[in-house]
Amino acid sequence: MDDIESEFKARGLIYAHKNIFDTPELEAAILHQSRNNAPAPFAMLHYKPLSRIDLITGVMRDLPVRRHPPVAIRSAGSAGDGLFATSAIAPGTFLGEYTGRICVVPHTEVQAVGNRNGYLFLLGLLGPFMHDGVMAHVLIDAEPAGNHTRFANHSFAPNCASGSVLLDDGWHVFLATNRAVMPGEQLVYDYGKAYWTNRPHPLAL
Repeated sequence: MDDIESEFKARGLIYAHKNIFDTPELEAAILHQSRNNAPAPFAMLHYKPLSRIDLITGVMRDLPVRRHPPVAIRSAGSAGDGLFATSAIAPGTFLGEYTGRICVVPHTEVQAVGNRNGYLFLLGLLGPFMHDGVMAHVLIDAEPAGNHTRFANHSFAPNCASGSVLLDDGWHVFLATNRAVMPGEQLVYDYGKAYWTNRPHPLAL
């Protein structure tokens, strides 16, 4: 982890071991809303589903202690930086939580904000709710702060999948492998159709 954290420092980024809330009051409000969504523990996968039922057990075991397999941040050519496996990784392996600064964005501004910032992720299955008198969405912003998962690039033929899990302390977004990954292979997942609505067609990875 020290090597990855030094990579963040070199890029002028903040390494976030877990999500960053601006105030304790915001964290409490989001946790309250999360608990109204579904009973904990609850989990699902996005886009490219995994059939391995033991994945959820692995996430619940590894997420609280921030455990993940060896990975490295390296150049991915025209795609910029990428996330690479430094050893073989089995299918259904937890790769890490997608972390960043938690922000609340009015519903009417979500699309525009997402078009400007490619590092946003909806916080689990937490739908829009009333915040300061307006309907708003809760987003994870990994542009200024995050961890190794922010460097995982997009692919329509991914070897990873993103998912959400609701634990006692709220929603978490995570990445996991959906097939065996070889040493040196880039870790990629499907960002979903909405990401590309107002963006150029993605580079093939």
